[in-house]
Amino acid sequence: MPDTFNAAQIILAQADRLKDKTALIYSDKTMSYGEFAKLVDRAANAFTGLGIVRGARVGLMVMDSPLYCAAFLGLVKAGAVAIPLNPRLPESDYGFILTSAALQLVVSDREHMSVLTKAAAGGSTSILCTSGESKSFERLVAGASGDFAPAPTLRDDPAFWLLSSGTTGRPKAIIHSHGNCAQGGKLLREVIDADESAVVLGTSKLFFTYSLDNAFLGPINIGATTILIECWPEPEQVVEQIERHRPNVVFSVPTFYRRLLNLGAAHLAPLKSVAYFYSAGERLPDAISIAWREALGKEIHSCYGMSETFV
Repeated sequence: MPDTFNAAQIILAQADRLKDKTALIYSDKTMSYGEFAKLVDRAANAFTGLGIVRGARVGLMVMDSPLYCAAFLGLVKAGAVAIPLNPRLPESDYGFILTSAALQLVVSDREHMSVLTKAAAGGSTSILCTSGESKSFERLVAGASGDFAPAPTLRDDPAFWLLSSGTTGRPKAIIHSHGNCAQGGKLLREVIDADESAVVLGTSKLFFTYSLDNAFLGPINIGATTILIECWPEPEQVVEQIERHRPNVVFSVPTFYRRLLNLGAAHLAPLKSVAYFYSAGERLPDAISIAWREALGKEIHSCYGMSETFV
């Protein structure tokens, strides 16, 4: 019999040792590794209480927050399959995704409930709101036990799906295993030798492959700290977060680097404390690279965040 292999258990392996260290910074609050590990276990228990069993597929339409991170890893720890959903897809795509992926459940922020409820009409997918209702996911998690034994999954079992952008038609599901999920943070570890002292900020949302790896699973896997921005960030907000929390690694995209440059060099002074800037999603135009170097004296390094390969 092959050995069991649960990616969430591996990613959180350092939580006991680092229990008092900050894992997440969000809304100018902090959550320690110990607190986050307990939240993951509560989320896993909440899902199993809803009848989510090993192999069940669950969509997450939740903006970046500790609850989203705990839901993702809670599903993986329970042996279910986490499927992050992009809230900016055409409405017609959601019905297709819910049906074709045979989602048992979608956990959604309040603002996306109406479109998902409409998409689920007549189907077998249940929609659960994160907050504000008597049976919200947030309340279920708060009332659940903080201890959960990881499901006895195998290395090749599915841990999460990523959905392609749909540029060649309808979004297509790309299945990633527990073995792949547990490799999060290869760029941080192997390219820039980041360790648990690192503080990371990503401007793209966590349903994108690029940020899922480099701004969530990767930092947690190496015991670092990651900064979550719940809403779709604005340049001024990112500058303020960098000035306040002083990340040494920033992951963004060419379009957002252009928007930051539009603030003017004087407003970008707090970014001079950042050691590494990375870009993905599209080719970094030479004009942006040169203007960034002139404004900050720093390079923007290019990398890839591919749904097909994850890390």
